[in-house]
Amino acid sequence: MADERLTKEEDVEEILRLAVRESSGDGEDLRERMRVSAAELGISEEQLRAAEEKYFAERDAEVLRDQEQRARRWEILKFVGIGVLVVASIGLGIAMMNSGGGGFCFIGAFAPALAWRQLRRNGDRQRDDA
Repeated sequence: MADERLTKEEDVEEILRLAVRESSGDGEDLRERMRVSAAELGISEEQLRAAEEKYFAERDAEVLRDQEQRARRWEILKFVGIGVLVVASIGLGIAMMNSGGGGFCFIGAFAPALAWRQLRRNGDRQRDDA
């Protein structure tokens, strides 16, 4: 009797992925099981080797993209962080010199923090979109 819940190829792939992950074995044992499974599915050695190379190339490219994006983000955060400190210092300095301008003190102190928060949110959105 066939299971009606098994309707998509993605389901089959995920079930097989879980089964392989939960079974024990070293790298060579996993490679042999992958080769045997591929042969059972009618996948040639050449096709399997090409798919494996493509998978690792894509994975390595993704890791490199993530590292580059993290480095760019860190540079932006350092730049913005210095700007926030400068603007906050100027705002607080002006507020301290102006005895009646207590409201300006709040603007000078919190506006850079709000700008920083917005820039971090925009960076998160860009990372999620990539």
